[in-house]
Amino acid sequence: MLKVLFATLAYQLAENHSPFGPEILQAVERYPSIVGREIDVQLQKLIIEPCQSLTNSQAAILLVDGLDECQDEHIQQQIPRLIGHAAFQCPTGIRIIVASRPEPRIGDIVAEPSFNQLLNLINVEQSFDDVRTYLLDEFGCILHEHRQTMKEVQIPWPSPDILDNLVEKSSGYFVYASSHQICG
Repeated sequence: MLKVLFATLAYQLAENHSPFGPEILQAVERYPSIVGREIDVQLQKLIIEPCQSLTNSQAAILLVDGLDECQDEHIQQQIPRLIGHAAFQCPTGIRIIVASRPEPRIGDIVAEPSFNQLLNLINVEQSFDDVRTYLLDEFGCILHEHRQTMKEVQIPWPSPDILDNLVEKSSGYFVYASSHQICG
């Protein structure tokens, strides 16, 4: 799957960000075997060079999610380096969001001085706390709305272990907690 990461992102750019379409199509025509090439070559030919040829275009936003799930440590470090390189080459043409748990190998790369002006780190641990607060409020709502039914329930309810389990399963995403609607 990582072998075609940048080819897939380029396809999405061509489909969803019209200024990139003709440029990426030309790149594919010039390099028909590009999908079989190394990921750094794909990035250069399919994203960076088309980006550099565009002027006065609204920046495209790319999302790379799950980098922490990559089993290959080398790739886990190579991708942020390549993305950093792309950001320097196309400072106004693309914005790349990398969503990942803070794996040490990834953290080591983004802690390098070359990333200082490229990076905005967001602590997702705060989102876990927010999900916990949301769930506590929702369970409190149940206790309040169903006092008679819940009078025999041991407090705290749910137990801290169950609440921890729910928060962990959410991975910090409100969509998990809110799609399993508790109150209302």
